[in-house]
Amino acid sequence: MLRSHKLRIALSVAALAAVIPVGARAADQTAGQAAGIAADTVWVVVAACFVLFMQAGFAMLEVGFARMKNVGTVVAKIVVNMSIASIMYWICGFALAFGAANGFLSNILGWTGFMPTFHPGSAINLPAIASSTAPAAAKWFFEFVFCAVSLAIVWGTMLERTKFIVYILFAIPFAGFIYPMISHWLLRGCSSGGPASASMGVTAGRMRFRDTTCRLRSSA
Repeated sequence: MLRSHKLRIALSVAALAAVIPVGARAADQTAGQAAGIAADTVWVVVAACFVLFMQAGFAMLEVGFARMKNVGTVVAKIVVNMSIASIMYWICGFALAFGAANGFLSNILGWTGFMPTFHPGSAINLPAIASSTAPAAAKWFFEFVFCAVSLAIVWGTMLERTKFIVYILFAIPFAGFIYPMISHWLLRGCSSGGPASASMGVTAGRMRFRDTTCRLRSSA
């Protein structure tokens, strides 16, 4: 009886000793995954801030080319356009660029993620950038700054050639539809590993641009 009792105690201690390392190893893996996600998020946000600083560079460049009386208008144009681009890209641009869709529509536009809430734990179906472990809010910020910079480049060519209201009227469709649609055509293949719209006549140069951008986004 005493021997069997000791045997049960020994088996219990052995089982406990075998379970503890497994639990510790699982905890280490969870901590490692959390640290990896945090590092990815920091990198994406920092990279987005670098791109955002291009707005200041464009402001100084355009001010240098503008007459003194139009300096205030140039700076106001950049601030207003970036504000409008952020609203439109949040409402529909992000969804049209990187959302999921079925059938032929998937070759043209995305259709998920309109007006995202970015609540903790919320999930958005974004197949083109699903490989990144960064949260959706960081992904949105990263993609938005590229949209805003593209809009600034467009309007830099029209400096002192149009009225101020024209900047605003063009910023709405550009950030809400034009830029997202082109982004979807070029970058949807990031999730499938193939051309986004080969049947729509995407040229070799555009495909090289798409592949380079896909690699940049996967590293981010």
